[in-house]
Amino acid sequence: EAILNATNKAQEETKRQECMKWISSMDFTAQQSDNLGRRQANTGAWFLKSPIFTSWADGPASSWGLFCQGAPGAGKTTMSATVINSLSHGGPADEVGVAYIYCNYRSRTEQTLYNLLSSLLRRLVQIRSKVPPYILETFEKFGRDRKLTLVECTNLIGMVCNEFSVVYVVVDAVDECQEDVSRDLFNNIRYIQKQTNMRLMITARFIPDIQDMVQEELGMLPELEVRASDDDIRQYFASRQPRFKNFLKNNQGLCSQASDKVVEAAGGMFLLAKLHVDQLTAMVVPAQVKSALSKMFKVSENASQLIQAYNEQYDLAMERISNQPAYQADLARATLAWMTFACRPLVPAELCTALAMELSDDKSALDQDFLPDIGLLVSICAGLVTVDKEANVIRPAHNTTQEYLERTHEKWFPAGKKMTALTCISYLSMEEFKKGGVSTSTTDISEDKEWNQRLSLFPLLDYAARHWGGHVRPVENVIFNEVCTMLEHPGIRDNVNSVTTSFWEDTFEDYARAWRKLTPMVLIASEGLKHTLQNYLAIRILIDHGVNVDAYTEIATGDTALIVAAKEHGDDTAVARLLLERGADVNKHYGGSAGNALQVAAAHDYKDLCTLLLGHGADVD
Repeated sequence: EAILNATNKAQEETKRQECMKWISSMDFTAQQSDNLGRRQANTGAWFLKSPIFTSWADGPASSWGLFCQGAPGAGKTTMSATVINSLSHGGPADEVGVAYIYCNYRSRTEQTLYNLLSSLLRRLVQIRSKVPPYILETFEKFGRDRKLTLVECTNLIGMVCNEFSVVYVVVDAVDECQEDVSRDLFNNIRYIQKQTNMRLMITARFIPDIQDMVQEELGMLPELEVRASDDDIRQYFASRQPRFKNFLKNNQGLCSQASDKVVEAAGGMFLLAKLHVDQLTAMVVPAQVKSALSKMFKVSENASQLIQAYNEQYDLAMERISNQPAYQADLARATLAWMTFACRPLVPAELCTALAMELSDDKSALDQDFLPDIGLLVSICAGLVTVDKEANVIRPAHNTTQEYLERTHEKWFPAGKKMTALTCISYLSMEEFKKGGVSTSTTDISEDKEWNQRLSLFPLLDYAARHWGGHVRPVENVIFNEVCTMLEHPGIRDNVNSVTTSFWEDTFEDYARAWRKLTPMVLIASEGLKHTLQNYLAIRILIDHGVNVDAYTEIATGDTALIVAAKEHGDDTAVARLLLERGADVNKHYGGSAGNALQVAAAHDYKDLCTLLLGHGADVD
């Protein structure tokens, strides 16, 4: 009987996990754990004890909403994690539900309304001791065929909320979400809240548009500013004191003076306090400390003054990086370039592989001896990058760090865009990848043994294959030859396309197989690379071959380069115009379901492209 019970329990847990994955692939649990881990112990108590917060958490139903604004670097995300942790320990999991969303502007494309709402549903189901029967019934009914619709997801959230005595929802950094998504999210949450005992807390920067949107969608909510108290900053300073050089940590008078000055200069901004302390940590004589303290000044909440203060501190950090031995400084700048230009957060293995390709002179294969240690990268970047161990990504230390790097990259690593683009090209052009790609053999790619082994051996493959075009686009006018050379090799094209079609293999097998046969010109057009296409056409077609543009683009899917350009980059007519100027047939297609280029443009409401195509004789019938 014990064995039978254990088997049944294991089967239930497997089914539970399958159900969670079906509901949503977006889960903020790891991010919550990481954010909480970064919290300085014994800080934030003032916020949890404030009358406005306690009224929201424990007061009447009319106090269901709380709007918490704060300046950049005030500690809004850490405070959100603190609140979530506190609420999660406020009662039995089946009685008190706590769900949360961490918005991130680098994940805007993935953080759609559907994905955010479905993540809330997943979280609420996940924390219950048993999956509600109606959730399991829905999973068994639709799990093999389709996902939930938005309406079904919203209704199920309401039903699960009613299983709890109270449900708290925390949405952090809503200003980093797309405005239409934020607005629709609030609208849906408000709809659910009216039918349940849901309480909503929102954090954001001080942005008038966000304030107006919150008021329009949710009404006038009580407000509580997020900022670090003086005691919080003193606590942080004390925790970092052991890292000071001996001359400073053993000088109580100077340490006390430094603590007072950091508290004053931080002005409630935790990030500023951190930057000031990092600066003190690097100093080696008392005169340096005294000089630094004399230059610290209190910053008002004026946005321009805050930006100026952050810029000064980040400038100092970059100067510390530049003053390191040359090989360390170069490696640090390359790391920061990837942090600035990466199309998505990189896992440590991806970043280390990218840097190894940059360090090695032989690009035909990856030399493992050039792989840097991730701890070293964090160390030489002077506190500007951090490893999120729970999410397994390396990222800028704060959003203001990212913003600073984006503003100043021309000063600190002017060749960064070209470097990251060439690294992707070099990696995809390695000898191993000239043999072609591999096909998946399972409905769930994560379970494909050969595929996972390939990604394990080549950590940067998935990223480079999916995002090479995004890196090339800003610098294609100077590296189009490298791009053309890469794409002319059939094995490399097959390898790249095997990655981008890996999720289609089971459902769209014929289409995936056809896409893997695409010609260089269609791939160039699909990435919107105007300069590359122009040179490819001039050199490879007009001079070398003199063949018809459309003949070069005929593939099993029925899409010509012109149709692909309309699909992928129809909001920019440059590539389509170039193809038409080189003689592309405006009405040509080979039976694809999308139709010709005009039909694609009309379906996506690309008005400028429609005008261009009609001007070149597109058939409206």
